[in-house]
Parts: sequence; C-alpha cells; structure tokens
Amino acid sequence: MTAYVERTCAEIASGRKGEPALLKDYRESDAYVLLGEPGSGKTRSFQEEARQTEAGLYVAAHDFVELHRLDEWRGKTLFIDALDELRADSPSPEPLGRIRSRLDELGRPRFRLSCRDADWYSSMDRDDLAKVSKNSQITTLKMDPLSDDQVRDFLAALEVDDVDAFMDAAVEDGSAPLLGNPLTLELWVGAPADSPRPQSRKEAFETSCRSLVCEHNPRHARRRKSLDADAQLDAAGRLCAVALLSGKRGYVRCPTEPSSHWIPIDEVPGNREVFNSILRTRLFESPTVDSFVPVHKHIAEFLAGRYFASRVAANLPTARATALMTGFDGVVVSPLRGVWAWFAANCAVARAELIDGDPLGVVLYGDVKQFSVDDKRRLLERVRGHIEDNVTYIQADWHSPRWADMATKDAAELIHAVFSTAPASEAGQLVALLLADAPQRQTFPGLKPLLLSIVRNESLLIFTRHNALRSLIRQFQDDDALADLDHLLTDIGARRLADGDDELAGSLLCELYPQRRSLDEVKGFFHLPENLNLFGTFQYFWTTVVPDKANSSEKAEAEGLSERFQQMMMQAHHAGGDMRAIV
Repeated sequence: MTAYVERTCAEIASGRKGEPALLKDYRESDAYVLLGEPGSGKTRSFQEEARQTEAGLYVAAHDFVELHRLDEWRGKTLFIDALDELRADSPSPEPLGRIRSRLDELGRPRFRLSCRDADWYSSMDRDDLAKVSKNSQITTLKMDPLSDDQVRDFLAALEVDDVDAFMDAAVEDGSAPLLGNPLTLELWVGAPADSPRPQSRKEAFETSCRSLVCEHNPRHARRRKSLDADAQLDAAGRLCAVALLSGKRGYVRCPTEPSSHWIPIDEVPGNREVFNSILRTRLFESPTVDSFVPVHKHIAEFLAGRYFASRVAANLPTARATALMTGFDGVVVSPLRGVWAWFAANCAVARAELIDGDPLGVVLYGDVKQFSVDDKRRLLERVRGHIEDNVTYIQADWHSPRWADMATKDAAELIHAVFSTAPASEAGQLVALLLADAPQRQTFPGLKPLLLSIVRNESLLIFTRHNALRSLIRQFQDDDALADLDHLLTDIGARRLADGDDELAGSLLCELYPQRRSLDEVKGFFHLPENLNLFGTFQYFWTTVVPDKANSSEKAEAEGLSERFQQMMMQAHHAGGDMRAIV
C-alpha cells in the first residue's frame, strides 16, 4: 500500500474483544500476535511499526524460516509478517514450529507475528508461542477496520481531491461499508474515474482488477496480444488458481534450478504467450528478476474464485471445482477459504453448496452483500448450525465488519427475525452477537428500535446486548438517539435494567459525559465494578474519561475521583475482591 494511517486494534482475552487502542501502545510488549482480515493493512502496519520501534526489523515469515541471518536478526524486535502465507505451503500447525525454533535459536527476542484470522489456531497457537516469549505471555490483538476519521486521513494520503464528497457519496449510494478495509479502499480510489461507483466489495475488486490489467503505455499495449478484459482476467485467474491450489508463491521464467516455491510458467497448460503477457500487468509484481507474484494475496483469491465461477458457467461440474479445494474429509482447507468465498460471491449457481461447505468463510473472506435474501437466510442457518455443532462459545476472530454486508434493506425482515428468535438458544444469541457487533456505516429502516430492544432484552447474553449498544452509539448521534441513551443509563442507575458486568453503564457514561451528564450526576455510578479482572468501558470511564474530559472548574474533583477509583481497585485486588461496600 502507498498510504498509511495510524491503526487501532482490540485486545482479545478469554474469547472477548477489549476496547480499541493504538497499535503503537503495544511497543513495549514482549510478544503479540496481530490478527486481521485480508487487506486490513497488517503488512503496512508492521512495516511502519518496525520503522518506529527502536531496533525494530520487519521480516516476512517465509524469509524468517528459510534464511539463516541470525547475526542480522539477533537483538532486534522482530515483526514477522504473514504466518498465513507460510501455512499456505503447509496447512498444518507445523510452520509455526519452524518460527518457534528460529526464535528459540535467537535467544527468545521480542517479536510480533501477523496472521489472517482463519489461519490462526487460537489457544493452541498462543500456548505454543508463549514458550518462546521472553515473559511466557502472548498478547492477541485484532486489527480494527478504519474509522471515519482514519478513512479521511487515508483518502487524503491517496490524494483524493474532495474527501468529504467521496465519503458523502459512499453513504448516499450505500457503499460506505467498503470504506473500512484499506486494500478495498485503495483499489476503489485507483479505479478509472469514469467507472461506476462500486456498490459492493465484489464490484470494487472487479473494477480495480480491470484497471490493473489494462496497459496504459501505448508501446507495450501494441505488443500485447489482443485480448478483451474478461479474457485477460480469466487468464490471470487461472494463474492465481494454479499457484494457490499448489501452495506456491508464484511463477518464474527461465528457472535456473528446481524450486519447491515457484512454478515455471512454461509448465502451465494454456497459451504461453498470453500467460507471459498477463505476468507483465499490474496484477503481478516481481520480487526478483524473472519471478512473479500476485500484487496481493486477496486479489489472487478474488481472481481465482472468479475463474472457478467462469468455469462452472462453462459447464464444469461444481463438484470438480470444490474437490480441488477440500481435504479427504470434504472440508475446505484453510489456505483456500478465500478462494472458496470469492467462488461463492461470483457463482450464484453453486452458491448454496459453497455456503454449506464453509458458511463462516463465505462471510469473512468474500462478499455477501449482493446475495439474495434466501442465500442470506441459508447462510445464517448454517452459521448457527456450525456454532451448535462445533463450539460452546463464539470465537473472537469471527467478529468482522463483513457481517454488516448482511444487513441490506431487502434483508431487514430477516435480520429482525434473527434477533427476535435469538433468546431461544445460546447459538441464536451468538449469531445475533455477530450481526450486532458489525460496524456499519449505513442502516436499514427500523434498526435503531431493534438495537434498543436488544439492549433492553435481559434474556440475551450480556455480550450481545453490549455490542448492540456499541453499534447504536456508532450509528446514531442525533438528539433523539442521545435521549434514548440517557434513558438507558437512568434505568440502569435505578436498577430497572440489568447490567451484568457494568459494561453497558460504562459505554453510556463514556458517551454522555460531560455533554448530557454532569460530574455530580455520574457520581451516582461510582462503585467497584462487578468484574474486577475486566478492564472494560466502566474502568476506562473512571480512570481515563473522567479526568480527561472534565472542565476546568471540576478538574481537581474529577482527578480525585479517578485516583480514588484506582486505589479502590488495588485494595480490592489485594483483599481478594471482598470490598464491595467501599464507595
């Protein structure tokens, strides 16, 4: 990426996401793992953090395990990027073992490791990595999507002429949810000015890939074999599919020796002249002389999924295509979930089968916005079944802005039904949690009362209610919405509305103080939190928001309250938590 803005992330502990914090706040951490969706900016953030960190060094995971530059790496804070790409060569925990071995060989230095959500094996990976961490601890961070302010900064860095007009148009035409992903946003900005505005991630990728495959230099254009854009994208998709299915990095011309990581372009069945021409487009880049890799893995997955869809349209049986991406158990292998998801996004004929095969992956790594209501209903049913069959709690890395794509206006009735039936089972509540937690920049009719009803529904999981409140606060800032929030806080204070861990109150206090609630009014909520071990919104309010936002006349009192709160917390921890009567 050419643009960069400072990023935030949320710490994941005990299967739960914390509050957003700047990535740079973790520079003193001995070891952390940064998870994120494809194109979320993990690589760019690691490169920038390595530059800003004393003795920081960026290194790709492939290079870290294959090269032997111990003298260069020793004593550094290592930013090891893209465990997922290493696992694409070997879809098992084994690649992490090679990283652990190298870290141990280096004397357990400070390190950071990035990975896609789907390729992170949660507690198993974390426990294994902790054994080579200096303090035997691993912090797990989840990259946040770009906020509105970050989107503005990003667009300014990309030299967009009128940032406000760009964002206003995205809200008006319903494409605003696309703005949170840096890769999608960058592709969108780079698309031809006369092309229609994308209405979905699929359209954004399609438009951008058509731009990238075009030759803008007239001399080179004359030399290129005459192919229309669809034929060129099909050829590019074939190359991407072959590389991804075989677990290779890319292609080489004129190979000097056999390699387990590269495919000689002459060995790919098809038109050799066309393939060589495609490798020279901006869809590929050359890390070394005569080697070619897709410009981004997510683009490669999109093109490969598009290619499979075109083959099915040309009468290739769906089962033939899916067999190439599944293991002996019939389950799609982890490194190919992105291809599978984009296959589903591009192929309505095979979509039901692809949804059944990997419902979560179809949401997290493709584009479900333009799915029919029946497809979305099937998808939510399969996700619910997956939760019932495989886990007893929701995985923190399932939370994604991609869930917002489900909430289109034509699916409003379906989304309402999810929440109205959610209390019947824990799995139903967890599906509702995924939808409620999705950061959206557009709404459908009736969303505000729906979110309010979720917050007030005490039969739902507190996590679901809290995330519905966060979504309500993010999306509605008008006077009526603030009055609704004020009523919620009043009911919590009067014990008319249950707040199991004080997190509802914490979020409301952070939003309403000091504009709608004075310091005297919020003092009624001054108490030890229900969960002393949770540093959530309630603790954040008393330790940070109160002293920072107080006006000059109340500054001393606010700082005194904050200090007193922290002292109470310390005393309670030392006393084993038996100090609830302290006020």
